[in-house]
Amino acid sequence: MGIDPVIGRAAIELQLGRSLQGRLAALAAGRPLVIDYFASRVRGVVVGDLTVNFGDPPAEPCFIQLESLDGVVVLAQRRLLDLLDGAELVETGPPWRRHPALVLARPEDWIEFLGHQGY
Repeated sequence: MGIDPVIGRAAIELQLGRSLQGRLAALAAGRPLVIDYFASRVRGVVVGDLTVNFGDPPAEPCFIQLESLDGVVVLAQRRLLDLLDGAELVETGPPWRRHPALVLARPEDWIEFLGHQGY
């Protein structure tokens, strides 16, 4: 039996962008929406990005279940919770490779978040 990566719930509700309204459940195809991040130090500067994918979260107990969107389970890495309040889930990318992405309500908080990751 594997590790359950979901360690709790939070009453954070993302906004659903117009292009995904009524389509998110079909795109998810029964898979949860997983919000995570990566960060690393490059030449003395911490760089990183948010990741938004459909599928199983990594098998580490650090994900919080948020309010569902359009019937889709939403899981977020617990360190990101403060950043996600008021964020909007949108669809982006070229026409042949559209994918979900987040638009943060306060993008400057992402820079501060990266600065406190200890890389």
